[in-house]
Amino acid sequence: RPGKIICVGINYAKRNAEYGNTGPQQKYPNLFMRTPESLVGHRGRIIRPHVSDHLDYEIEIGLVSG
Repeated sequence: RPGKIICVGINYAKRNAEYGNTGPQQKYPNLFMRTPESLVGHRGRIIRPHVSDHLDYEIEIGLVSG
């Protein structure tokens, strides 16, 4: 179980066009942290909290070091 998970977002040049974002393109990717409990493996069970109307998910590649 990893102690920390560092994620990278907005990491490719055409991301704004793909998402319909008309704002200026970011110069650098975003870095953000996740906890192991916030992730679900392939075909894992997802539990939606009652306060949420929808789920948001995305991953393209995962790298594990250690």
